[in-house]
Amino acid sequence: MLTHGNLTANLRQMLGIPEILRSDDVGLVALPLFHIFGLNVALGLSLATGAALVLDTRFDAAESLRTSPGARRDDLARCAHHVRGVGRHP
Repeated sequence: MLTHGNLTANLRQMLGIPEILRSDDVGLVALPLFHIFGLNVALGLSLATGAALVLDTRFDAAESLRTSPGARRDDLARCAHHVRGVGRHP
């Protein structure tokens, strides 16, 4: 079980990385927010820095790459399955 202290310690560690995420960044998240990666790394880090998030309800490589044409994406919270899907996309 992760405690509140564990989550905040992890956020402090990530915030110690220079320019990990800026307040003017926009991130694409296709991870469940009930999972620790989606909750703390994607949502928590965005809240802590003031960055915007675009939540994708289901990951589809082609759809995710063309979501909101013209919208800027500075970060992509992803798992290995997502990286493989984007890599295989023409």
